[in-house]
Amino acid sequence: MKHILALDLGTIMGWALNNGNDTRWGHFDLKPTTYESDGMRYVYFQKRLNELFINKIDLLVYEEVHGHLGKAAARVYAGYLAIMQAHCAGLPEPVNYTGVKVHTLKTYATGRGNAGKAAMIDAATKMVRKQGYAVGHAELVSRTNPIGMTDDEADAICLLNYAMGEWG
Repeated sequence: MKHILALDLGTIMGWALNNGNDTRWGHFDLKPTTYESDGMRYVYFQKRLNELFINKIDLLVYEEVHGHLGKAAARVYAGYLAIMQAHCAGLPEPVNYTGVKVHTLKTYATGRGNAGKAAMIDAATKMVRKQGYAVGHAELVSRTNPIGMTDDEADAICLLNYAMGEWG
């Protein structure tokens, strides 16, 4: 089985990682503090990629976004994408990466290409329970979100499951 890393690129970045039989997921907050430059988000992202790539990775998949609501979001996404691509290409053994369109991912997870955050969390919760790799966050657990995942983590979990079915 391929070792796959899935990323939901954004300032709150969801990730899910399959290393054979072990699957983990979580999120990173890459927002710079009040006294830091905006470029620090890319430094934080590079550091997190280094942490995730300690394990063997055969494929990185990311949510491919083509439309952003604002110019700032588009620029930040493009920066994360460039850092990710350079990281994968610059490794001693380069890692392949591929994007999955938002519509494709939402259709796979929920049956609807325009599914909202709650539907994606519900779909990811079902995937986690079915696969048996729950790694929840106690502070996020609620009646409507019993495993306690963010919408960014849900996207990454759905993306990982999609990638395992397509390329795993």
